[in-house]
Amino acid sequence: MPRTRRGTAFSAQLQQQLATWARRLLNDWAVLTWTADSARVGPVTVTALNWLFLIGISAIGFLTNGHLMWIGVAAAAWLVVTIVRASIVMPRRRNTLEAIYSGLQKPAGLPSGTVSRPTTPSKHITAIRWSSSQSIRAAQLSVGASSASVGAPMRRLIVEKAIEQSVPAPADMEWVFNWTKSSTVEFEAVNGDDPRVAKQLMARKIIATLRSLFKITDRNAADGYALDIAEWADETRADGAVVPIPTQLRFAAGSQDLTDPGFRDTLERSFDRSVSCPGEWIYLWNKDEQALEISRAAKGSLEARRKLNERKFADEIRSAITKPGKDPVVAVVETWADDESDQPATIDVDFGTLPLGERRLRDKLEDSLDTSIHTRWPDVRLLFDWKFEGGSTQLAIMSVDHNDVRAKQKSVEKKLRNVVESKFGKASTPVDCDIIEWQEGLSPTGEALPQRARVNFGSIDVNKRETRDEFQDHWDSLTTNNDWAYSWSTADGIVTMTAVPRLPDQLAFPMPGTTAFDEAIALARKGVLRFGPQKGGGWLDWDLNETPHGLVGGKTGQGKSVALSIVLFYAMLLPDVYEVIVCDPKRTDFTWTPEFPSVVHFAATDTEIVDAVARAKRRMDAGQTLLNKLQVRKLSWLREKYASDPELEKAHGPVPRRLILFFDELADFLAKGANSDVEELKDEARANLESIARLGRAIEVNIVAAAQKPDAKIISTQLRSQLGFRLGVGPLDQYESQQILNSDHGTRFPEEGTPKGRSWAYDPKNGYRQVQVMFLPDDSMVCPWDASIMLTGSKELARDRLIELGFAQTSITNSDGGIEPRWIRVENDDAWPSIDVPTNAEHDSESSDTKPELDFGAGLGDQELNDSDDVDPWNQ
Repeated sequence: MPRTRRGTAFSAQLQQQLATWARRLLNDWAVLTWTADSARVGPVTVTALNWLFLIGISAIGFLTNGHLMWIGVAAAAWLVVTIVRASIVMPRRRNTLEAIYSGLQKPAGLPSGTVSRPTTPSKHITAIRWSSSQSIRAAQLSVGASSASVGAPMRRLIVEKAIEQSVPAPADMEWVFNWTKSSTVEFEAVNGDDPRVAKQLMARKIIATLRSLFKITDRNAADGYALDIAEWADETRADGAVVPIPTQLRFAAGSQDLTDPGFRDTLERSFDRSVSCPGEWIYLWNKDEQALEISRAAKGSLEARRKLNERKFADEIRSAITKPGKDPVVAVVETWADDESDQPATIDVDFGTLPLGERRLRDKLEDSLDTSIHTRWPDVRLLFDWKFEGGSTQLAIMSVDHNDVRAKQKSVEKKLRNVVESKFGKASTPVDCDIIEWQEGLSPTGEALPQRARVNFGSIDVNKRETRDEFQDHWDSLTTNNDWAYSWSTADGIVTMTAVPRLPDQLAFPMPGTTAFDEAIALARKGVLRFGPQKGGGWLDWDLNETPHGLVGGKTGQGKSVALSIVLFYAMLLPDVYEVIVCDPKRTDFTWTPEFPSVVHFAATDTEIVDAVARAKRRMDAGQTLLNKLQVRKLSWLREKYASDPELEKAHGPVPRRLILFFDELADFLAKGANSDVEELKDEARANLESIARLGRAIEVNIVAAAQKPDAKIISTQLRSQLGFRLGVGPLDQYESQQILNSDHGTRFPEEGTPKGRSWAYDPKNGYRQVQVMFLPDDSMVCPWDASIMLTGSKELARDRLIELGFAQTSITNSDGGIEPRWIRVENDDAWPSIDVPTNAEHDSESSDTKPELDFGAGLGDQELNDSDDVDPWNQ
């Protein structure tokens, strides 16, 4: 009985399995026969033939009422064949799908089955077309539950690669994929020359490149990254093959920072190298939409040229910078307004923390870019604007037309910088030159004109006057449109040059009533003698209070006598301030001076001159005695003391006026002669001159000496050293310049073409200065350079002034029987003492002990000179 039960159970199980097998076989037969047999007989699939056979048998059976035996036999044979075919093909297909499913399960996120709930590959792999060899020809795959990540655009390649590995394509064929949804991909085997294969290869190359450049991994691929190739175009390669190339694509960059210009530049260059195309890739970074848009421009097109120009600029900048550090980032901000121009208009460069503080590095870069731009656009110039902020270096480059004023300014600045650098700079001690401000307009030759410039000498020592003079002479030679005023900061090694009007070739002494005249007279009252404008701006003013003695020299006919006449003119005009002793050994240029009250003594012969010097010495000693008595060190301080205590003048007499010992041709007088008696007297005069030179400053006794050739062998070193003010008038030879100026400055004027009165001046405080001595004739005359102007002579001006002061002209008879004019104070004012006018014998007497002196110091206060309540500008 048990055996019977076991047999029954086995029989029932067997029947169940047979039934299951039969149902599967029937289902397989139905599916394969009527829908899924893609095997072909000629151009027709087997499924189509089955339907044709069924339709044909049915039609024949209907027409013959089913009485033909062969119809049944054919139908049975067909049924057997189709069933056998289904029993073979369908299990093989199921095995193939299971193998494919197993291979795709992990990459495609497909669910895994269990014993109780096995997987059903056909639910995920659908729309299958099979080849005759029962391999898949086309299919559709639905990815698994993690489709949100697996189906992400930048992860699709993972699924595609898995399909290619799990489902080998038929021989000589390639899979092409089409993602209809984020979780559905269709794949089809096509011939290798199908255009879709080439597109797929190009798209995969682009994806792989972007994944690498954006550092996209399987883990972050779903974070908003996506590639959309919108347009394609067929291009013919060099080998004649026609291939599709993208023309427009858009890449969503996820959360990638697109503001970093360095990242963008690196990515663009890398993409160009990895993904080649006929033409040029053009990149547009859409930071608002967090996307990169790439389009393709034809080779030689405007867009392509602009891109290549930007790249070339960046490469040249990198090659010119040899300092280590991060590569600079270059961006063309805008191009020229011309729609067809490929020339950059504005370029921004970010050097980051590259150390570019050294000027030579920046100059090297600018020169390199200038050369490059000139090669491509000869009429274009680059302007550079460097900014150093927060440890970083930024450069803004602007391109302008070569006729632009800014381009001309740059050209001049570069020239000046190079000249200064080559002249004064060295590798170890660079010199930096900058133009701070420009003049309006251009020079007659079309050059820009600097208004202010600055040179930084760095570690070069500029404390030596010779170094500063050398630089000033060199800088002066670089332009002829203006002169320069120099402001030195020797401690910092910096000089600032300011453009000033050129020194005039001629200038007349200002006439009364002008501001310039009033200023000159006001200075003269203070002991400051103005000679004329100096090169670089301002005036050459000899301050007798600072530098009490001076030497004027120059060749005949160059203006030396005019310079000396200016000194005398101030004294003639201000008899209440100055008195003058004139020594004129040659009796040529200054014999007219005794006419005026300021000249208290005139000497011509050797003995007269010895007496005149002795007179000046006695005057100095008397002044020193007065200072000692009142315990004051300077006459200027004594005047202040008198002003605060009027009783002092009653007790000690008036404060002496400033005395000028005016000495023409000093060297001629001091030269050794044959007369031993006279030489003995000269020795006395030499000693007195040296004493006055040493001590005359405080007592306001000043020596104004003139000489054509002040030989050091004739004028003692002690006396020469005290003649601190020097004025060399006109061109001088080397010997003359050394004797007069103690330098070669006098040789820097050309022998021909130098304006008369052009001079070099020196004093210890201000150094060497070039000056144009104002022209002041002794007698009125037609202006030498403008015949329409009549110049009033110094004599006439002084006479007019004396008349205003209440003087009247008279005459005396000289020793030769001639008549000479003299001026005396009119005795109509009790405040003025009467003045005895000396006869010629008294005036020329060699006996200084008995000769009366004209002392205009007494009673000539400012108020006493006024005959009315009006303010006299001469006394201001």
